Amino acid sequence: METAGGRVAVVKVGATNVGSISVSYDSFLANQNPSLNKERNSVSHRSYCPSIPFDAGDEIGVFNLGSTVILLFEKGSFVPNSKCKCGSALKMGESIGSYS
Repeated sequence: METAGGRVAVVKVGATNVGSISVSYDSFLANQNPSLNKERNSVSHRSYCPSIPFDAGDEIGVFNLGSTVILLFEKGSFVPNSKCKCGSALKMGESIGSYS
């Protein structure tokens, strides 16, 4: 994603046989989409032109049974919230940090 603070990679990781992941902006990318079953172990790339805008707090995806999100920020562009410690719980809507 391109943001005011730099680029951010959002990686949604679903556990095997636990549930499904869907993205709010493209129904084709849901991992339980029957049209993808034959390509389940393949990698695909999609570009959106024009780009899809998101505002702070907008939903970009859903875990249908929960899992993990990995965020990768450009070096020096993000300052983590001091309350976020390794192993601590994070609630929906809670700040994880800010752009520097």
